[in-house]
Amino acid sequence: MKKLKAKYLKWESLKTDEYYYNRFFYALHTKNFEFLKTDSYYKNRLMYAIYTRDFEVLKNDEHFYNRQRYAEYVGDWEFLKNDENEGNRLEYAQHTGDWEFMKTDKHYYNRLSYARYKGDWEFLKNDENEDNRNIYKKHAKMFK
Repeated sequence: MKKLKAKYLKWESLKTDEYYYNRFFYALHTKNFEFLKTDSYYKNRLMYAIYTRDFEVLKNDEHFYNRQRYAEYVGDWEFLKNDENEGNRLEYAQHTGDWEFMKTDKHYYNRLSYARYKGDWEFLKNDENEDNRNIYKKHAKMFK
């Protein structure tokens, strides 16, 4: 009995361990995932959602990757249209086909992605990003 208690106490100490993977191993071992819901490490919060099938917690997660995973698991892409992360806005456009808002996106790569997808290069002529302006010049030369 003493050995069993000592073994249990070892696992119990992992629940609050500083290393994220130890906290996850504790959850796997004990089948108690609830405490991972608010874990400081974003992948542990994702593991909570996967193991409990509670994906709603990811929708407003602080980490962009978890918000993207929420959209993939649930199929709700709409909220990513105004996401703070440029990659999530690009994911939204790719999954919904709604590209128009990307033409004026604050991130240069999303504006470039819009031009590539739509074939509309003209607006990059006066883009604030020098690389985008140079790409426009290359495309303009190709069609002269």
